[in-house]
Amino acid sequence: MASSVKDLIGRITSKVTLAENLTLLLFPASVILFMAGGVPYGYLFAEAANGVARLAFLFLPLIIIKLTLDFTGIRTKKRRTVFSVYFAGLLSLFLFSPLFGYLPRTSEVKRLSTFFIYASFAALAVYGIVSARALVQDREGHRAITRKHLSDLGIAMRAAALLILCYVVHSNLKAAIPLFRIYNWDHTALRLDTLMFFGQSPYLLLHSLFPPARYTLVFEQFYFFFFYFNAFGLCGAFVFGSARYLLKVTNTVVLAYHIGLVTYWIFPTLGPSFFSETAYLFNRLPENMVLKPMLYNQFMSLVTSPASFKAGLFNGLAAFPSLHVTHSLIYLFYLWPRQRFLTILNIPPFILLCVSTVYLGWHYVIDIPAGALVGAAAIILVHRTYEDPGTR
Repeated sequence: MASSVKDLIGRITSKVTLAENLTLLLFPASVILFMAGGVPYGYLFAEAANGVARLAFLFLPLIIIKLTLDFTGIRTKKRRTVFSVYFAGLLSLFLFSPLFGYLPRTSEVKRLSTFFIYASFAALAVYGIVSARALVQDREGHRAITRKHLSDLGIAMRAAALLILCYVVHSNLKAAIPLFRIYNWDHTALRLDTLMFFGQSPYLLLHSLFPPARYTLVFEQFYFFFFYFNAFGLCGAFVFGSARYLLKVTNTVVLAYHIGLVTYWIFPTLGPSFFSETAYLFNRLPENMVLKPMLYNQFMSLVTSPASFKAGLFNGLAAFPSLHVTHSLIYLFYLWPRQRFLTILNIPPFILLCVSTVYLGWHYVIDIPAGALVGAAAIILVHRTYEDPGTR
């Protein structure tokens, strides 16, 4: 009996990746640590699931189109052209929206979500029609394709579940930092930035080149470009690769989150926008900075009154390293061998995203190469340890 149970556990764990194992271990630890800090824990599954759903809806029509094309004889090259045009159109929307003052406000997000939901239903209707036609023409071939689609759906749901759990763990452990650690590395990060710029302030330099009154909105838009990179990277892995490729990319992203959490706790920093010696430099930014006051108020609420703090997704302040840079770099790395043209198109927005993190005061300059190193470490770790669960 004992050996049978041991064998069953062995079979289950052999199909669990390193990222999944770490996430499953850290989840209860994050809950316990959060509660140990005096915070009445609020379960964040609904918020995390909502965040993943929004990423999915942005590209769900395209995913359904890919599945629909499996029932047709359209060649792979033509399919890639369709996918590339879709991505390029969405990229242009994000790139040129700063010129029209667009930011991802709640009302705009809801409007876009509604549009993509209707588009998904329309794509699903087309899928049903094409599937029914294929069933009449070739029953056995239709059955094989349907089995593959069900398998892909299962793998995609596994990746989504991993992201949801990871987001909860990350939110808890990042928010809990001030309950157990003192932010005492900002001086070091500031000195390193000054040394890299030969005694000059990189923030003042950027503000002199791009006056805040005119450029804050543009740089804030590129900071939020990170959400596009999330959707582009995950959906692109599925569309230009496969469901299993999506799972591999997701595992890399999750491992990067966990590595980033370790550095957050070892080298806790607030970031120049919140650090006492540099915060005044960012007071000149216009009041349309929507994220800064929200994060500051949440942070002060947690520090001053943990017992009444309401947990939320991605609460907390931690600058070193920049995980915006980490994850954007991971997505570009994995999409390069699959779709080089689109990857090249996304390099300028990536560079502007890096600049925006410093311009807006979320990160020190040193946080950018640190974020790149975390991304490289996660990629190398996955390359050496990851085995496709479907091959076992």
